Amino acid sequence: MLPLWLLPRLLPCLRGAAGIVALGSTSVLAKSDSADPEERAVARRLGDAESAIASFCAEASIPWTILRPTLIHDGHRDANVTAIARFIERFGFFPVGMPASGLRQPIHADDVAGAIVAALDNPLASGRLIDLPGGETLTYREMVRRIFLALDRPVRILPLPAGLLAQGIGLARRVTGVAYSPALFARMNQDLAFDGGDAVRLLGYAAQPFRPRFRASTSDGSAA
Repeated sequence: MLPLWLLPRLLPCLRGAAGIVALGSTSVLAKSDSADPEERAVARRLGDAESAIASFCAEASIPWTILRPTLIHDGHRDANVTAIARFIERFGFFPVGMPASGLRQPIHADDVAGAIVAALDNPLASGRLIDLPGGETLTYREMVRRIFLALDRPVRILPLPAGLLAQGIGLARRVTGVAYSPALFARMNQDLAFDGGDAVRLLGYAAQPFRPRFRASTSDGSAA
């Protein structure tokens, strides 16, 4: 799957399309004021891409919809829930920036796929930016607790000052293979919850609650 900011350069090839449904991210809002300049740059690229898509489609008279999912997980290779599971499987605990009370709405990849299908040839969704939250709102700490339970592991959550954890971000990158930002731990206490009302009203959207599922671990300790 290509990042949204790569789509604008391909739009001239889509001039004859019957419609465009693109997948963005709520990061366009959540990371716009991040302490990390790289995350702010990502938010800007997402916002610029949204504007470019809307402008092109208006000029070409092409119906368009951009969906903005929250934390996507699939129990296999996502950089969110599965990355946390990979750390837990290797070390048996997970550190959080205390108290890890920020709200999250993890969304399963199947629900994202369903929303994409529902947006196709849907005049109600045309010309819309639609947030796609998961089916349940919970704290970051509770999200991590449920990952432990899904892995059938004792729940060992280690709350530490966010600043201290940020100093060890390199370890998390090496273990999970995800290029985490040092701003991650501070954000564990920020509410990143979004209104799914438009998705329900326009797409008939009904996301599942957060019940992560993982296949058997691979030899390198990652959830597969």
